[in-house]
Amino acid sequence: MTTSIASRSRPIWVWVVAALVLDLAGAQHVYLLPTVAAAALTGLVLLWLVPETVWQFFAHGAAGPQRLLALLPIAGFAAAMIDVATFVPVLKEGGGWTVLRLWLLAGGIAALLLATGGRRVWIAVVALVLGTAVRMIHMDHVQIIPTNGDMLPLVQGALDNLLAGRSPYRMYQMPWEVPLTYQPTTWLAYLPSYLLGVDLRWTNVVAEIVILGALAWLSAQRSDLPTTLRSEPALVLWAWLYLQPSVIHWDTGNTAPITWALLAVTFALVLAGRAQQGAVALGLTAAGTPLVAVFAPFVGLHWLRRYGFTATARLVLISGIVAGIVVTPFLLWAPQDFITGTYRWFNNIAGWPRQKWLETDPHIWSIITGYSGEFWSRGTERWLKPIQGLIAAVVALVYWLRGARAEMLSSHAAAAYLGFMLFNPVLWPYLYNPVLIVGLVGVAALAVAQAEPVAVSAPAADAARRKPSLTYE
Repeated sequence: MTTSIASRSRPIWVWVVAALVLDLAGAQHVYLLPTVAAAALTGLVLLWLVPETVWQFFAHGAAGPQRLLALLPIAGFAAAMIDVATFVPVLKEGGGWTVLRLWLLAGGIAALLLATGGRRVWIAVVALVLGTAVRMIHMDHVQIIPTNGDMLPLVQGALDNLLAGRSPYRMYQMPWEVPLTYQPTTWLAYLPSYLLGVDLRWTNVVAEIVILGALAWLSAQRSDLPTTLRSEPALVLWAWLYLQPSVIHWDTGNTAPITWALLAVTFALVLAGRAQQGAVALGLTAAGTPLVAVFAPFVGLHWLRRYGFTATARLVLISGIVAGIVVTPFLLWAPQDFITGTYRWFNNIAGWPRQKWLETDPHIWSIITGYSGEFWSRGTERWLKPIQGLIAAVVALVYWLRGARAEMLSSHAAAAYLGFMLFNPVLWPYLYNPVLIVGLVGVAALAVAQAEPVAVSAPAADAARRKPSLTYE
């Protein structure tokens, strides 16, 4: 049965609205009312999950001309230039406006030409060049020091200790006291830049390029499809995301892009039917971020439905072995410090989260998008984690009951994560961005998932089922 155009467009337009809301809500100078932005994101959770029949009934006009997507990077670049002029100290004094206007003119003209008449795949290339140039401006004028954010200085300290033969997992003075809160894959990703003596933030640029590569690779797996049905929507949306001011700030100030790259590679491999490689990537992701606890069950349910219990157990074992190889040495090196940094620091609500809530005015969790500020204000924050668990479990159950098919994986995992994060006791805007990465991988696989079935003989159909591919069952 052919899927409607509106249905094909749902992952794209839901993603576009989510990206817009998160960019505005995450901008350093434009905090929306947190419950307003949270309500908008809640609506997107429901739109990701609503049954196809309901979506098609209410969204006959939702398909829209997808060529308009190519205009989004233009808006992103303009916002990025304004953001640079606002936040880079040297430029905001006035001397940089001439340069910024030239950048804006050149980038806008190039993007407009590409959007209206060129091959859209080149929009991603132009965005990569311009977005990297903007990041270079930030790198030149914004130092890696605790007052500009303690995440990268923490990574520097961890690498200093590692190469000096000391456990990286210890307390650091910023001058405020903070442990190493990152799993090994995350901070070890910066080791090559550290050894080469280049700015650590180039690692984040590489991570963004890895995301782009994962999207292009996934969408190219079906080379028999016309180019217009393969990579273009995902690559254009990536171009917009790479130029968004909020993402530029995350790339130049923290370690979140490593998590995004790990998730992009993992979901791309899983959706491509590369089960063993996907299991290895999932293990590296588990050794890089605790957020994998939300995404991994959906991958496991998909594997269970597609490959059966025995094969899924082997894949889970592979993931566990990979994660163990990365994590175990550091856990044995300094067990208490490791557990304190990677688990207790953020998960013990009575510890640092409460301290942070009490020491800020206005209270920090009440001005960032999400519902948890309402719970903190009422002294009912103990309910947050049970609500998170319930949301993830309910969406996982819905996914299983709907067949745990590949074309549903990204949308259900993204919806579960977004609902989960809206009730997270600790709220930072960049914690929402994994939902955009996972959703974007789903868009990259969209043409494959929605491709009309081709009639084949029974033997050919059996062979296709035995061979993992992007043809969803």
